[in-house]
Amino acid sequence: MYDVDSAQRVRFDLTDDQQEALALATEHGYYDVPRETDQSELAEKLGVSHQALSEWLRRGTKGILKKVIPDIPGDEDRDRNR
Repeated sequence: MYDVDSAQRVRFDLTDDQQEALALATEHGYYDVPRETDQSELAEKLGVSHQALSEWLRRGTKGILKKVIPDIPGDEDRDRNR
């Protein structure tokens, strides 16, 4: 059987935690305007700290964006220009 969630996670280089956080955030309206939930509520649902959730969302989003918009330079390019 083909696992779509696993395939998407691999395609976008997401960890299991990032995949779960992004899916929950989308499901609960975190990305809606106006937001229907905030990071504190999502972190509580996942049983993690607000900081951990924030990191998962940022890194997961960055992983997706780097695959969808391939011209985004990586961290090494940003650090080199400082």
